[in-house]
Amino acid sequence: MILADVSTTPPGGWTYTQQESGFLIRALTPADLKSRIYQHRRANGFDLSSGWWEEVQLELCSIPEIEERFCREPGVKTPEERRIRIVDLLRFFRTVRAWVVKKGFSVAPAATIRARADICAACPLNVDVKGCYGCQGVLRWLAEFLDRDAKVHREKELRNCKVCGCVLKLKVCLPDEILKEVVDPTHDYPAHCWLSKDAGKE
Repeated sequence: MILADVSTTPPGGWTYTQQESGFLIRALTPADLKSRIYQHRRANGFDLSSGWWEEVQLELCSIPEIEERFCREPGVKTPEERRIRIVDLLRFFRTVRAWVVKKGFSVAPAATIRARADICAACPLNVDVKGCYGCQGVLRWLAEFLDRDAKVHREKELRNCKVCGCVLKLKVCLPDEILKEVVDPTHDYPAHCWLSKDAGKE
C-alpha cells in the first residue's frame, strides 16, 4: 500500500513514531513528513536503505483510518477527484449569508439532522474534496466556528459532498428554507439523497 491522497491532511496532521528512538514526528503533508523522518534517521544513524520510504508508507497504511481514506495499492488508478472550485466557494458564502440573515444560524430539527447525517455517512459520494490549502482552510474554519457549541450526529464520518462540494456537517444542519434558496438545480444528486426530498429540483 502507498499514500495516494497527498493533498488532504488527516485530523491532527500526519504523524509517525520512529521505533528505535520513540520520537514522534509531525507534519502537515506527506512530503514534509518524509523529509522530517529522513532528517531524524540520518541524524541518528537509523535505516535509510533503498525502500525505506515505501516501508514507512506501509506502516502508515496499516492504520485503518489512514488506509481507508489515504491509501491504495501500487498501480491502481486513483478515481477521478472532486475539487473545490471558485463557484463552490461563492455558493458557500452566499449560503452562510442567507443563513445568518434569514435564520440567525438556527438549525433544522434534531431528528431531521440525524436522518440526513445517516444518509450522508453511508453515501458513496461522501468524500474528501480537494482544492487549494487556503480554500480548504476557510471551509474548515467556518465549519468549526459555526459548530463550536454543538456536535453534529456522526460528524466524524461526514466529509464533503462529491456532487456540490459542500461541508456535510454544516449542510445537514441547514433549515429547509435556506436549502430551497441555495441548492443548485443543475446538481445531479442521487435518488437516495435527502436533498432530492428536502430541497427539490425545480
